[in-house]
Amino acid sequence: IDNIVGYSTKMLDLKEKIRYIARNNSTVLIHGETGTGKELVAHSIHNLSKRRLRNFIKINSAGLPESLAESELFGYEGGAFTGAEKGGKKGKFEIADGGTLFIDEVNQMPLTLQPKLLRVLQEKEVDRIGSSKSIPVDVRIIAATNQDLKKLVAEEKFREDLYYRLNVVEIRIPPLRERPEDIPHLAWQFVETYNGLFGKHIERIDDRALKRLMDYDWPGNVRELQNTIEKSMNYAEGTVLTDQTLDFDIFIEKQSVEMLKGYNKPIEEVLAQTERNLIQRTLETFGGNKTKTAEFLKIPRTLLYQKMKRLGMK
Repeated sequence: IDNIVGYSTKMLDLKEKIRYIARNNSTVLIHGETGTGKELVAHSIHNLSKRRLRNFIKINSAGLPESLAESELFGYEGGAFTGAEKGGKKGKFEIADGGTLFIDEVNQMPLTLQPKLLRVLQEKEVDRIGSSKSIPVDVRIIAATNQDLKKLVAEEKFREDLYYRLNVVEIRIPPLRERPEDIPHLAWQFVETYNGLFGKHIERIDDRALKRLMDYDWPGNVRELQNTIEKSMNYAEGTVLTDQTLDFDIFIEKQSVEMLKGYNKPIEEVLAQTERNLIQRTLETFGGNKTKTAEFLKIPRTLLYQKMKRLGMK
């Protein structure tokens, strides 16, 4: 649980909930957008529980072809089908016996398999393909979804009885945009990680870079933030991570319709502001030296003077 970074009220509440849930064996349903860390939460519940010395097994419903999903989950007897191993094979439920089975993206589990999963939850036993004998299993189920299962039930894309069996204890992981105060802590954790991996010596993130990170809404959540820091660390030099190393494409200021109403010529004025900011930052980098600034921007010095005059820059 110490690997879940966050000191916002929402994250402290989440950690407290994890500690309580870990004490019991109830089935857990984790709701969270892509990149919020659903697997990390599932691992935390397992590692704090009495099952921590037994297996934590993961299966991703989205990554399994329907033809293989049943054998992966429930196993099979030798000769059950063409290509089956001679001695048969244990399924994920049997491998997780005594421990925890984490079913990620359960919303994408094929409808044909949902009744069989429901039976395991109810009867605490599995039937291998090709066998008439039921095998008892003691497994805690933690399922995760990035979609609203209630909505899928209403659309008849998910079984209602399975939904209620899974949704015994519910956890919602807040997206990063709802806890921006955690962004500096997460960003710095990733900087430290890539300092070690890349042999860098970044000691701090400058204020302008941090503001960009804080102003962005992170639709990809923590995973997107990590990818952004990793990309930035590839270009970082010295001891400070600056906004110039950040992936500019994702940080282009999102001009809302209301903001653009204040412009007479939105495209021209936004482009001029962007050009002005770029020249200004480059000048600051080179201590006001216009020759070096022009070289860096790959334009003639005379053109730089013309642009500065047009943009009202001294």
